[in-house]
Amino acid sequence: YELRGAIEPLASALAVPKVTAADLLRMRGLLRQMTESQDALEWLEANDRFHACLFENSGRPRMIARLRQTREQTRRYTGIRMAEGRADLDIEHHLILAAAERRDPPAVEALVRAHLVSAFTTLKKELGDLSQDSSSNGARNA
Repeated sequence: YELRGAIEPLASALAVPKVTAADLLRMRGLLRQMTESQDALEWLEANDRFHACLFENSGRPRMIARLRQTREQTRRYTGIRMAEGRADLDIEHHLILAAAERRDPPAVEALVRAHLVSAFTTLKKELGDLSQDSSSNGARNA
């Protein structure tokens, strides 16, 4: 997540001037799909496509390639984050889309960064809790 956090906000901001009306319409549809979906895999797919609508318009092929790679590597963690509650994720995605629609690169950059920091913070807590649960179970079983 740290590498994504370093690259994705910048790539998303760089993309804002290049995002088309069709891209924004697609993002709105994907956001609707995420909000309404009860299926985790469908939500993850829509989430990936939502974010790709931004960063893939950055005009930075190396950033795009690295983001595709890091997003694939962190996908399972996105699922853990999603399981913690989707309401705040929906709000974050709505804010990102609204900033893109306003053509506000600094706001998109800040919102994508905050979105990733929030996810990373939740994951560290969840994975730390799992680690502590495993440690305490091991101590009980010893």
